[in-house]
Amino acid sequence: MASVRLRTMEDPDVDTVVGLYTSAFPFLLQQPQSLRHQLVNAQPGQRRLDLVAERDGVVVGYACTSLSSDPKQPTLAFATMVVDPRVRRHGIGTSLLDRLQTHWTAIGADSINARLTDSGLDFATAHGFTVSRTERISHLRLADLTVTAPPVPDGIVVKRFADLPDLRPLHWFDSVVAPDIPADEPFYTQPYEIWIHDEGGDPRIDHANSVIAFDGDRPVAVAWLHRVDSRVWSDLTGTLREYRGRGLAKLVKTVSLLAARDDGVTDAYTNNDSTNGPMLAVNEWLGYRPYAVQSLVRRTWGDA
Repeated sequence: MASVRLRTMEDPDVDTVVGLYTSAFPFLLQQPQSLRHQLVNAQPGQRRLDLVAERDGVVVGYACTSLSSDPKQPTLAFATMVVDPRVRRHGIGTSLLDRLQTHWTAIGADSINARLTDSGLDFATAHGFTVSRTERISHLRLADLTVTAPPVPDGIVVKRFADLPDLRPLHWFDSVVAPDIPADEPFYTQPYEIWIHDEGGDPRIDHANSVIAFDGDRPVAVAWLHRVDSRVWSDLTGTLREYRGRGLAKLVKTVSLLAARDDGVTDAYTNNDSTNGPMLAVNEWLGYRPYAVQSLVRRTWGDA
């Protein structure tokens, strides 16, 4: 077998790593600028590690892990791994996982969460991970978007992110609504001063086509898009709990996607927990169709 070397990722590796990542998860819209942004803004306490695997001097694998930023979950870590399909089943993934395991032990992690598609499920389960739930990844060609936006209810104003003086309304909304999203662990929204550099500073945020609905000064619904080239990913679509049932999620997502289509976007992706019937219904009305199944897997040990 050709020689394989593991090492810490360096800046010249970023473009290659993004290519590997995009080949495995085309719907997640990684790009060199966003990966560099994540590296720069990782908090020291997260103990982030990014690794690459080289085969005869060519980067063919990537893995990263970091601790949760939630102070209530200090021993929870998240992990991502991808190996070039052309060199799988040669022990590269196992070598990367072994190195991650050494790091998890060093930083005191006792619970690991990861997301993966079907191609990685057998590998994960063979290494002690179990599936906790599944999400549907859906895709929409915006050329096929034929719906019109529902009427805006009286008293509601829809604004683009680009028209906001700052992103404080989005930060507040994220902290209030995100905990209602099905998840294996409680959502944690960082204080604004950290969030604005981390989440709010992500270069993928589509300020021109993401929208937020207000009732007076109160944010009540959002359609938050990430964009890379001609593709968008719905980072969050949601409605404040007491405003649900009025069609606001359908309104803001339709307005956002129509604007994105007119702005040159060709493909839209979104994900939903497989049990989230109301949002799945909105996406089916818009024309989204199943694209992939993403499994959420977890591994625990020690006293966890």
